[in-house]
Amino acid sequence: AQENSDDDDQVFIWCFYALENAVVAAATHADEDFRRDHWTKAEAARRLARDSGMTDVSDLLRDLNDARKGTAYGDVEEPEIDPEDVLEQVGDYIGEVEKLLARAKKGK
Repeated sequence: AQENSDDDDQVFIWCFYALENAVVAAATHADEDFRRDHWTKAEAARRLARDSGMTDVSDLLRDLNDARKGTAYGDVEEPEIDPEDVLEQVGDYIGEVEKLLARAKKGK
């Protein structure tokens, strides 16, 4: 996403997948349930915020998914989100997940 930061559609698509995978990594670590669909991953993000003190990125996941679908299919109105803010928020969340996993690794 950062390599194509001047292309909003690319930022939103790749940030969506990066954020979703970061949530999956944290949810797997925290034993939070989720299925392969986007909505249960957003629910897992909400539970991670509640149970593990992580940032709640469930709304950002929803907005990025809508942006992705709007770009790919044109059947959803794209949300008004700023690509620079998205890059920062996704990067921050990935950093949180990295710290979570690093703490777990040190504890073993």
